[in-house]
Amino acid sequence: MCGFGRTGEKFAIDHWGVVPDIMVAGKGLAGGYAPIGGVYASEAVILPIAERGDDLMFYTFTAHPAACAVADKVLEIVEREDLVARSKTMGDLLSQRLRSRLADHPHVADVRGLGLMQAVEVVRDRDTLERFPAEERITRRIVAAGLDKGVFFYPAGSGPAQDVILLGPPFIITEDDIGLLVNVLEESIDSAVSRSGSAQA
Repeated sequence: MCGFGRTGEKFAIDHWGVVPDIMVAGKGLAGGYAPIGGVYASEAVILPIAERGDDLMFYTFTAHPAACAVADKVLEIVEREDLVARSKTMGDLLSQRLRSRLADHPHVADVRGLGLMQAVEVVRDRDTLERFPAEERITRRIVAAGLDKGVFFYPAGSGPAQDVILLGPPFIITEDDIGLLVNVLEESIDSAVSRSGSAQA
């Protein structure tokens, strides 16, 4: 979810200059058009296995031709259209717009993210970080309000940060689309909170 350009780098881990020995990634590999994932390992991991002569086990759908063809085409398009750089540029714009509109919102605890993977955490009281009661389902209300205006928000959050809206728009999002996204999100938060039985005035 945070790889293949979503955060403005090829993989989110690239923001911190970390080189993993083993990485697991899928989803964005085929742009969501086909189910595919992979386990990627450095030579330091693979060479001892190869030197022992061990065989790796493959499974029924390993290297599925259709999924691999889709992944190959998606990666070609990402490179040809420089979509990783675009994700960074448009992600910076999205982050700026979200912060300018929601950073001081009375029911927004935090706006955070990288590239085109941004999140808005919703709370009952911004000053105390008091949460809405779980039974109020604020996140679902925000998603429903957004759908009424033709915009889908990804409901996220768990544990102590139960009410989070995740934004992961397409890499080809336009500046006008970002304006619409941010406007509708603010309106949807206001609408959901206004119908809550425990909203702070």
